[in-house]
Amino acid sequence: MGFVGILVVFVMVFGGFLIAGGNMSVIIKAAPLELMIIGGAALGAYIIANPMKVIKAGFKMSIKAMTAKGPQKQDYVELLQMMFQLFQAFRKEGPQGIEKHIEEPDKSDIFKAYPSFMHNHHAVHFLCDTMKITLSAEMSPYDVDDLLDADIKAIHHEEHMAVHAVQTVADGFPGLGIVAAVLGIVKTMAHLTDGVEKIGALVASALVGTMLGVFGGTV
Repeated sequence: MGFVGILVVFVMVFGGFLIAGGNMSVIIKAAPLELMIIGGAALGAYIIANPMKVIKAGFKMSIKAMTAKGPQKQDYVELLQMMFQLFQAFRKEGPQGIEKHIEEPDKSDIFKAYPSFMHNHHAVHFLCDTMKITLSAEMSPYDVDDLLDADIKAIHHEEHMAVHAVQTVADGFPGLGIVAAVLGIVKTMAHLTDGVEKIGALVASALVGTMLGVFGGTV
């Protein structure tokens, strides 16, 4: 639904601008260079401030946020079915019966039967690592609960690093929009003798940078 939301934003914002009598040609003409300045500076800052692992995760999660539908009912049903089969194997064969599954999940017949689970690497590692520990050591239910909470917090921390990096760049977009606008005004200063129409067009182009900066940070 991410793309649908973006489409609604663009239609309502620029549709309102057109209805109010605005001229889109001014924005269309100025937008490429303004976006180059704003987007290039933002991308450069993003690369400078973050390690490659976070950079890749940020791009991957941004695309996923716009395209993914999130867990569906069928995903939960498959997870319960998979866990039932796994526990049945444990009940019938003991710890040795599931060791081959949790040690090499990619080769497990049980896991491979449920692709939606296998595609979620966090879920696979979370389940397998937890079962390895519980099978190799005697732990109380409270210790297992604490272990699960710690693992979940670690996973969230890893993912939030990418989210925080992207959010930091987004927060800087309005400032970068002002930079683009100031550069536009600097350009305008060289054309003060070219007439009111020329100056007006240059100032309008400069203000497009401010608009795109605020707009980009919001979206």
